Amino acid sequence: MRPGFHPRHRIGQQGPMSTDETAAERPRRYRASPKRSATHAENARKIEEAAWIVFSTIGLDRASIRDIVVMSGVSAGTFYNYFRTKEAVFDLLMGRLLGEIRTLTGKARDDAADLESMLAHCYDVYLDFLATREGARRFCELNQHHIRSRLFGAETMAGLVGDIGRDLDRVMPGARLGPEERTLMASMIVATASEVLFLSEGAAMGSAGLGAFLTRLMVGGLRSWLPMTPQKE
Repeated sequence: MRPGFHPRHRIGQQGPMSTDETAAERPRRYRASPKRSATHAENARKIEEAAWIVFSTIGLDRASIRDIVVMSGVSAGTFYNYFRTKEAVFDLLMGRLLGEIRTLTGKARDDAADLESMLAHCYDVYLDFLATREGARRFCELNQHHIRSRLFGAETMAGLVGDIGRDLDRVMPGARLGPEERTLMASMIVATASEVLFLSEGAAMGSAGLGAFLTRLMVGGLRSWLPMTPQKE
């Protein structure tokens, strides 16, 4: 009998596989290396930057994965190594944008000693960021229905509302806000900022004027409502 020949082997059937053959067909497992890590990070950066351009140019609805792949210069296979859908990239970019807004507006509110200055600093920084960050305003305008549907379910947005609620307690110590009142006020501050952004394209007053308008609107509304609120013991 020839070495390696199995007596029951027939054409079209597979005989026993050697240890070497089994190992050869196993998926390769690459060891992490600085070069491979750098390539991975570079591909992710290309995909995310390309997706930002596509979403801020034609919007999520009209965009395709092919648009992102062509813009990024990576292959379709490489794209799918990182994301399964275009919505997954969109969610990542939107979450990152919200995170930047939360950080910047938080720093702006830190220096405020009263309600009016807190809101003025917060709105000014927010509107200035969206006006100067390349593609940000257009990203929001083209995808506003997607942003609205995700906005208040986002963990970062919940954190932003919580941050503002705590700052309201700090700048209005005599108001003694209850948890529901605090959350409602903070949510209104966030909601007015996002809605004015969506609806104010081409507004003559500009970012500074919009910030002043929102500040006066919210300060007047909150101060007129607070005296009517029963005091909490």
